Amino acid sequence: MTLNEFNKQRESRLPSKSKSDASDKKLFLSIVKKRKLEASTNILEDFSKYIETLEYDHGDLTKAQYLAHPFRVASLLLQTFPDIEDDYVKLALCHNVIEVSYLSPNLIETLGVDMISYVKSLTVDRSCQWNWEYKKNYYHDISKNKITKVIKIFDKLDNLFLLSESKVKEIKMNYLSEITNYVMPLVVLETPSLIDDFKTLVKINYELLDQ
Repeated sequence: MTLNEFNKQRESRLPSKSKSDASDKKLFLSIVKKRKLEASTNILEDFSKYIETLEYDHGDLTKAQYLAHPFRVASLLLQTFPDIEDDYVKLALCHNVIEVSYLSPNLIETLGVDMISYVKSLTVDRSCQWNWEYKKNYYHDISKNKITKVIKIFDKLDNLFLLSESKVKEIKMNYLSEITNYVMPLVVLETPSLIDDFKTLVKINYELLDQ
């Protein structure tokens, strides 16, 4: 991946900051339909609609702005693994739902015990997110299941394209350290085809730190 390719990917994500932009959702739905798996298409379309019915509380972000990231994570997943199981895509769409929405009985029933467990494993305690002992235990928990490892990889892959938008250098440094120390081993194990992409993204983000 070149710097020019990185910038194109980054710029394609910037419209999601608009309160009315729905391009990430449209991309996801188009990818789902292109697979031409009718049963799977119906399941994933219905699930994405359900996710949109939930109430979200994430500061000044609208629901559309917040959901842009999960839609992108799901799209990246499907673009890399077109035949991946539906549960992986569903987890990509709801991987951070507990962080911003109420864990209602309906949500628990809809997601099911296993999916709720995966979401809980992926949910970061923001009060200690840069405590490295906590982060070590966090990734140890994620590593117990292939599905949580894979979703974490694609979650971070999407994040790396917009990390340069952060104004706080310390956060960027911590984030890149997390990628190197905890995410890269997962990439090597579960998605080796993405090793070069991750290495390049980390390198580019380090180069952009002082810009």
